[in-house]
Amino acid sequence: IRIEERIVNKYKPKTSARLKLNSKIGSKEELNFLIENLNRSKKQQSLLLHFCEKTVPSISKKELLEETGISGGVLKALIRKGIFVEFQEEVSRLDTGVEDEYVEINSLNGDQPEIIKEVRSGFEQNRVVLIHGDTAGGKAGIYISLISETVRSGRQVLFLVSEIDFTSYFVGQLKTVFGRRVGIYHSRFSSHERVEIWQEVLKFRPGINENYQIVLGTRSSVFLPFSRLGLIIVDQEHENSFKQHDPAPRYNARDMAIILGNQQNANILLGSATPSYESYFNALSGKYKLVNLLTKNPEIKSPEIIVADVRTALKKKQMKSILSPELFLLMKEAFENNRQVILFQNRRGYSSLIQCFDCGWIPKCINCDVTLTYHKSDNRLKCHYCGYITSMPQECLHCGSGAVKTYGFGTEKIEEELQLLFPEIKTGRVDYDTAGTKKSYSGIIDDFRKGKIDLLVGTQMVIKVLGFENVSVAGIINADDLINFPDFRAYEKAYQLISQICAGMERKQDRGTVVLQTSQPNHPVVSHIREQDFLSLFKMQMEERKLFKYPPYSRLIKITVRHKRPETVSRTARQLALLLKERYSFIILGPAYPLVNRIQSLFLNEIWIKAEPKKSLQKAKQIIMQSVTENSNCAVVIDVDPA
Repeated sequence: IRIEERIVNKYKPKTSARLKLNSKIGSKEELNFLIENLNRSKKQQSLLLHFCEKTVPSISKKELLEETGISGGVLKALIRKGIFVEFQEEVSRLDTGVEDEYVEINSLNGDQPEIIKEVRSGFEQNRVVLIHGDTAGGKAGIYISLISETVRSGRQVLFLVSEIDFTSYFVGQLKTVFGRRVGIYHSRFSSHERVEIWQEVLKFRPGINENYQIVLGTRSSVFLPFSRLGLIIVDQEHENSFKQHDPAPRYNARDMAIILGNQQNANILLGSATPSYESYFNALSGKYKLVNLLTKNPEIKSPEIIVADVRTALKKKQMKSILSPELFLLMKEAFENNRQVILFQNRRGYSSLIQCFDCGWIPKCINCDVTLTYHKSDNRLKCHYCGYITSMPQECLHCGSGAVKTYGFGTEKIEEELQLLFPEIKTGRVDYDTAGTKKSYSGIIDDFRKGKIDLLVGTQMVIKVLGFENVSVAGIINADDLINFPDFRAYEKAYQLISQICAGMERKQDRGTVVLQTSQPNHPVVSHIREQDFLSLFKMQMEERKLFKYPPYSRLIKITVRHKRPETVSRTARQLALLLKERYSFIILGPAYPLVNRIQSLFLNEIWIKAEPKKSLQKAKQIIMQSVTENSNCAVVIDVDPA
């Protein structure tokens, strides 16, 4: 077998048709003679005169025709006569047509000057700096001030955000200050546009070519060819979106940014109101410099947090469908006052489970070991892992009974229930089914902004619109789903997500309200959310993680073995685990089936390694790769630091 590899350049430059006078027209006399000879062809004469009035060497063909309102046929006649020459000019696909100079930033206020001094102190010690800061504490002003210092020194800036939609939040502020030096990079650009951005970053020279001196982008931006990188900012560094899961390479952009910064001797700044426990641990242990930005803007009011006990409400028969009495009354009051409401449920679809009431049959995906989710809008069952779709059965496929019922609720069912509870209000839904494209998402958000939607139900996509001033109530329909997720990071992630919702409800005018519906009102996460006590929950979780050797007290490596035959997966995984245990001194767990043990017709087995955090993983990598090679009859996926 011979394997050949070729690199194919698929990039095609974008060109624009332009026009210039034929070089054979050497004098004004010749040009005037040609104009006079066109007296019988008034449109041709008019076109030529318009070009001459421009006093430019060439003009865009499109521009000339639009300005004169003359047809392309008239222009073709002038080209045939040898008066005009048409040629193609390479043009950029990128929008860099902004003012050349940046404007001076406004003076810092409050604690910001002291915060910047602390940040600089950390940079001088060549340490990563973590700003633990509230969203209303002025992080943006600090970011812009530090970017300005870096720009003046002639170096580049990489500003990482977790989601594509967050680029639009920051780009306006940055372009107002830094003009054309700011560029955006993310996966929604075409491959040709990404090539041109790559080239712009590569061509950066202070005072010569300063386009894309500041790159605002998502995780893949860490691979751009920076040559004079001076500052890396990772905003909301805790976000799971920084982790690339599939396909390879599997990496965390925050960690890659730190490696990149160390390679290029750039300053590294992480920012978050709820830092990842690993980053916060590194800051408390002195590896990073911790800077607390916990003083809030006095004009900003934090929301009231109400914990609604749904278990008690169910016992007393006080629930209004899926709404607790507290949430129902607050929503009713909001609508009476022409205010808007947002409800969060991190599960799309109509019902999460379909079951036969007589025999217990449950429809499952033919490719994955998961139940199918019912989507009422198209009356279909869908798998959210592989995309398999089938029609909703009218009767049980096992016993033939017609008693097939739906259980659980997703965003689609919540929207339907609310239309029954509040028939007079206008509802909208934002999830992958309704807002899977940028255009559809923008349309829903614009309608909500304009007041065409009173109540918006959604998954995590809805969090981005919480900041609208007219939203007075935000409800988390089922907080139990978040805090009971089977993951050692469940408490950390639940606190981060709920805190993000609460932060989105901070207001300058009337105080907002967040309602947390849960059957566990005394749960540690709920208690700490109510008190907004990040540190106490962190300390509690660190004790638990230390006891069971979870990060940051270990490095996790997940090895997933895949094959279409379950017996082959089990045998290979056992052999691989045995080899690793013989050769490796760290803790080896498994093999074991994951919660979902078949995806896209492939059976899965997992082996988990808990490596010592301060030891190099090079030896571990060699042992793992050698062991995997010896068991290569299955597909093996290795993920270091899985999120």
